[in-house]
Amino acid sequence: MKKNIILFITFSIGLSIFLYPIITNYISYQNGLWQIKTYEKSIQGISEEDYSSILLEAKKYNKELIENYEKIIEDEKGYYNQINIPNTDIMGYIYIEKLNIDLPIYHGMEDAVLQVGIGHFQGSSLPIGGENTHSALLGHRGLPTAKLFTHLDKLKIGDNFTIKILKEKLFYKVDQIEIVEPDEVLEKLKIEENKDLVTLVTCTPYGINTERLLVRGIRTDEVETSRTNIEKIFNKNYNKNILTIVTIIVLTIVIISIIITSLHQKNKKGKKVKKESNEIYKKYFN
Repeated sequence: MKKNIILFITFSIGLSIFLYPIITNYISYQNGLWQIKTYEKSIQGISEEDYSSILLEAKKYNKELIENYEKIIEDEKGYYNQINIPNTDIMGYIYIEKLNIDLPIYHGMEDAVLQVGIGHFQGSSLPIGGENTHSALLGHRGLPTAKLFTHLDKLKIGDNFTIKILKEKLFYKVDQIEIVEPDEVLEKLKIEENKDLVTLVTCTPYGINTERLLVRGIRTDEVETSRTNIEKIFNKNYNKNILTIVTIIVLTIVIISIIITSLHQKNKKGKKVKKESNEIYKKYFN
């Protein structure tokens, strides 16, 4: 009986370890989708006057970033006040069709931000598009609690990604992929004249993280064809995730039930054998 209990406890611990990344990834991704949905609702509630003001300030910030870089990056308060939408913590979100992910974009690169979403590098242009801009978006790979940019290495030259900022959808086509040393990243994020660029940054090789993978996109007029409505993708992923988690729970319950039943039958059989042995002992030795 003691051996069976130890076996069951060991199985339960192993199952918990197996389910942990699946469940935490589900929770993280679902939270990101809620952030995006809240963002969309908040944007719709902004007056035209306030909307124009937010966009104008962001354009002004990007221009000053070129003309007076040192002064701008030292002004953290001014940075965090840019694209600061009421009732939401994010400045926008990125959609990568090939990877089927929608990820919220936050200000800054603090660890708390990079654990749950994509961070914007303060020293780069705000991701509102326009000539003479180069935005950098950073995301982790291989977190046990969230996928984020884990599969960013699957993107190839010519693939597309979309950034939604305020009411604008900005489409980018991957035109350059590089692996560089950490101290070479800043050089690769420089603004190029008359270009509208966004570079996605993550660590590589997977699990070692000694270098940086840079996936650069250049602005394009191409649009994604699989979906144009965040509500649709939200509902699609929500239903898919719910189905996945329910399936896992059901399978877990079934497996545990089988094990408990098996242990119960084994114990019952053991008691029966023991009883028969006692009766034989009494018959021949008493």
